[in-house]
Amino acid sequence: MKKSRIMLILSGLGLVVFMAALIWSRYYPDVPMERISAALAEQPGIAEMRTEDASGLRRYYSIDSAETEGFVFFRSNSIMSADELLVVRAKDHEEALLYLESARKRLGEVTENFENYGAEEMTKIESAICEVRGKYLIFAVSDNASDWERDILGEIKK
Repeated sequence: MKKSRIMLILSGLGLVVFMAALIWSRYYPDVPMERISAALAEQPGIAEMRTEDASGLRRYYSIDSAETEGFVFFRSNSIMSADELLVVRAKDHEEALLYLESARKRLGEVTENFENYGAEEMTKIESAICEVRGKYLIFAVSDNASDWERDILGEIKK
């Protein structure tokens, strides 16, 4: 009887810890996109890219910038390069998941564009980062993608 009560209490505590971890994993504080952009400006590869505006966000991702809480979008200056970085702060986690679908569609388009002639670019594309962290979408195609992701996460976890 005593063992079953202890097991019940431990199970309850385990459930509480699990739920807290689940909720915490979705939480990332709101960070001004200017701060993320400034942190990325120092990263290798960013200086060689151009900054895209709201029309680029709509053109390449079908995302209306007015529906977001901000974004940072860089694309390669060269049509021979697949390098691209997008960070979007959505209004909530569920909206970020919708943007993830747009990013996955974009990844498919980039793959189609390079699959027949860009072996080096395909290596980048195959290791692309396409994920949601809290209410942030992160999409990165580059040899520097993991460094960019590290800096983005470093800023949004502060």
